[in-house]
Amino acid sequence: MRLRGHSAIPLIGAALLANALTLPVPLEAAPAGERAPMGWRRAPAPNPSDQGNYLTALATISPQDIWAVGAAYRPISTPGTLTEHWDGSAWSVVHSPNFNKGYNELYGVSAVSASDVWAVGYHNIALYGSEKTMALHWNGVKWSIVPTRNIGEDANELKAVAAVASDDVWAVGFGASTNNQVGRVLIEHWDGNGWSLVPNPDLGDGFGILNGIVAVAADDVWAVGSHDDSALVEHWDGAQWSVVPCPNGERGESGLYAVSAAGPDDIWAVGETYDRTGSDTLVEHWDGTAWTVVPSPKGGPQPNASFYGVVALGPNSVWAVGSAYDPVLVDYKTLTEHWDGTGWTLVPSPNPGPIYDLLIGVGGFAGGDVWSVGEAHIETLVLRTRDR
Repeated sequence: MRLRGHSAIPLIGAALLANALTLPVPLEAAPAGERAPMGWRRAPAPNPSDQGNYLTALATISPQDIWAVGAAYRPISTPGTLTEHWDGSAWSVVHSPNFNKGYNELYGVSAVSASDVWAVGYHNIALYGSEKTMALHWNGVKWSIVPTRNIGEDANELKAVAAVASDDVWAVGFGASTNNQVGRVLIEHWDGNGWSLVPNPDLGDGFGILNGIVAVAADDVWAVGSHDDSALVEHWDGAQWSVVPCPNGERGESGLYAVSAAGPDDIWAVGETYDRTGSDTLVEHWDGTAWTVVPSPKGGPQPNASFYGVVALGPNSVWAVGSAYDPVLVDYKTLTEHWDGTGWTLVPSPNPGPIYDLLIGVGGFAGGDVWSVGEAHIETLVLRTRDR
């Protein structure tokens, strides 16, 4: 399961978005049998489409102010942007614009404050190759499209965003892609006035992509992804981006999909390691000196497992989410694991859909609520637990 272009993510996805706030969906107790033994439960969230809805990322500002983004299918059978907001008691859809009537999907979201939030993704109007980067900005009142940059005339997508300050925001993804074997790492920066392309180290031939980014400080930003089927980590030191050596998992070929920091010397990245026979979860840690692989459970009886999201809430509490799946049976199950300072353990999580449940984004507060988002069949999937 390679997360390269938009079609590589196993999202069944989802509807004509309302032009105003939809009625909120209050948090309710999970139905009998749906509450996991260790605390995960489903938090109801709106589904504006009857064709498909999914959420891909979270931005946690405060326990009463959380954003989730993704897409919902419209009657013309193409996805439109989807943004949902948690106000402390319920999730509701907030109208977000689309660039055109083609595909408009959001993959990442990050907040400077309650009135300064960025979401990124792409739009296209035809077959693969017409994708162009897209960024939306929330000013406390509404979402607006802000022009972004692209590399070349072929496919470009933004996969993640990290906001340091109102005039210091980073977005990453890939560009100049004609297929899943050709493409370059794409890095953009917002300086308060506009988005600009930022030079990236020359990685040589092979597909290059950055899927996740985290900002520890203005001069300490990490981005992760893959190049030519090998894990890729890059670092911004305030002056330039450079490649930082990182290992691959046991299966050889590897990719990293998300990154989070508990501190400058305590950074976690997750993804998958794979070969022709399948895939396993991949977890890597930066201790201030080097990146190393940290063993993690595979994910249950399913033959394959991948992590798509991670949040580091402290040295003794890190959460990773993804899916355990059987590609032959097209059977996906949610996967969540927790780091307690000494090891990773599987944490049971609900699977409300018939055959297709997965988690993509995760966020939360140390000692407080932890949230994860994804999809369950054709519905949004939002899970909630307590940090431990």
